[in-house]
Amino acid sequence: MNNRADVFIGNKWTADFYLKKFRQEKNYIILDEVIEPADYTIAVKREINRFFS
Repeated sequence: MNNRADVFIGNKWTADFYLKKFRQEKNYIILDEVIEPADYTIAVKREINRFFS
């Protein structure tokens, strides 16, 4: 939504709630897959850090 992300990794029930709240559930697909623990991290450019604070 708002052209800010191509992928969301998180709680599927929360995602489902907000997609329904904003009437966007037909525009997205929620996959029911488990992501195994991995040794990696996510990095973002300093310029867009304001989204994470």
